[in-house]
Parts: sequence; C-alpha cells; structure tokens
Amino acid sequence: MVGIGRVIGDGGLFFDVVDIAVVESHQKKGVGKLIMDSLMAYLDVNAGPTALICLMANKGVAPFYEKYGFKAREADMPGMFLRK
Repeated sequence: MVGIGRVIGDGGLFFDVVDIAVVESHQKKGVGKLIMDSLMAYLDVNAGPTALICLMANKGVAPFYEKYGFKAREADMPGMFLRK
C-alpha cells in the first residue's frame, strides 16, 4: 500500500475527508490525485446539494485541495478540535 484516504460522516448531511496520506517515496506521482478523485466521485454520488463536506489539511497543501473546490475557512470561523 502506498496511499490511503477515507470519507467519514453520517451519510447524509455531514462528510469529512480524512486520513489522506501517501508514502513519501510515492508522493508527486499522482497517487494523491487518484485517492482524491475516488473520494470526490463517492461524494458526487452520496452527498446531496445541502451536504457539508469538511477537510482538515496539513500546512502547505491547501493548493492541492483547492483544485477540488475546498476553501480555507475565514479567520473569524476557527476550526476546533478536542483530544482526550
């Protein structure tokens, strides 16, 4: 295996694209694009027009996800998380 990615959520209104990862030696070879193309095809079929699709990304990779229509949140709309 050289890459992974998945969509989690409630199957109706809320979807999260998570765990997109490609082994370093296989990066910049189109593997991430194949993964995202597959996930976006799934979302095209399963996420309705009112669905919210979220994605949290590492620093520096926003341009890759912007190609799929994702946009950075506004500064006054902070993303939040909790670790226990």
